[in-house]
Parts: sequence; structure tokens; C-alpha cells
Amino acid sequence: MISSIHDFQKPFFIGIAGAGMSAIAQYLQGIGKEVSGSDRFFKENEYNETKEKLEAEGIRCFVQNAEGITSQLDLVVVSTAIEDTVEEVQKARQLGVPVIKRAQLLAMIAASKKTIAVGGTSGKAPPVHVV
Repeated sequence: MISSIHDFQKPFFIGIAGAGMSAIAQYLQGIGKEVSGSDRFFKENEYNETKEKLEAEGIRCFVQNAEGITSQLDLVVVSTAIEDTVEEVQKARQLGVPVIKRAQLLAMIAASKKTIAVGGTSGKAPPVHVV
């Protein structure tokens, strides 16, 4: 059972090109994990800026076709956008690799350090009307 960031070494991110997923993947790579992942936006022989940046950091990237899911992995991370019907999720479960949500992993990371969180709406606050 995965309950701490110390419980795994080889995580795989399905949807790794997303802003939240790629940031967590890069953090884990930076602390010594062997990170890999896939994304539906990665195409064979097609340039992808996010893929290039992740690979420059040592993160192995795959087309989202389940070829990156192997028994060597000890964790698969998915965002809420990834359904259980995705071929990679099904293959991970068949191989007995634990599958957790991005939010669960983020909670484990936060629990491992002193954490300061900053929240906001990225400038999307509703306008204020003065009457």
C-alpha cells in the first residue's frame, strides 16, 4: 500500500503533460525518483514542447498506448480527467501496480514537508459592483 512518498521509486503519470501533473512529476524526479509518463497529446514522431522539457529533465515520456506500463513500475498516478476505462489504467491494474489520484499524491508530498500553500483564482475573481 502506498501511504507515503517513501513507499515508491518508479512512478508513472498518465496525463503527464498537464500543468499539475508535470509539476509533480518534475518534483519527484528532482528528489531522486525514476519518473515516466504518457499523455494523449504525445504523438509518434511529432514535436511536443512539454515532452521535450520533461525528457530534458530525465523523465521518460510515452505515447498514451500502454507501452510505458510495465511490472517494473511501483505506482501509477492519474488525474481526475483519466477514466478507469483508459487502457493504461486497466493494464496497471492487471499487473498489480497501485493506481492513485494526483490529489492523493499531492497530499503525500505535502505531508512529507513543512508546507505553505497559496491559493487564488488566477485573476478570475468576479467583478465588484459598487452601488
